[in-house]
Amino acid sequence: MKNFPQTFEAAYRKFAGTASTDSTDLSDVRNNKGKILYYVPTNDPLIVPFGSYNYQQRLFDRYGVEGTRSFVRTFYFPNVGHEPPALTGSAPAMSQLLDALEAWTEHAKAPKSFDQNDTAAGAQRTICAYPDTARAAGAGAGCRTQTRVPADLADASRTVMDRH
Repeated sequence: MKNFPQTFEAAYRKFAGTASTDSTDLSDVRNNKGKILYYVPTNDPLIVPFGSYNYQQRLFDRYGVEGTRSFVRTFYFPNVGHEPPALTGSAPAMSQLLDALEAWTEHAKAPKSFDQNDTAAGAQRTICAYPDTARAAGAGAGCRTQTRVPADLADASRTVMDRH
């Protein structure tokens, strides 16, 4: 298409106010004490995780890591396609995620991790809220709090199309 850049820009402007999901202006959510909990399946063939990494980095750029984590928690689940993750426990994953969001909004108990039952890898693992990292199993198991995104991941998360 000869005029693709102009057509793309026109479409971007047309839908930015009504259908865009990439704005980092979450001021209304933050100012109203709202919370956002979202999970990213890393093997999703429809929604590539790179876009989520990029968006997360832009949130960190805008609000800082600690500021973002005060109202947004993101969980990246490996070996999960376009479906909810398999979590340990008897309740379905979506119920566990909703329960965690409810505990955060109503009791100020922010979710730190979920336990994934990764059948593809034949393992159970702790999935920490990004950018925290899991500690080794055993004494002291859990999540190690990170206050900065590793520089190599931050650099890899930026795109040329970044407008914000």
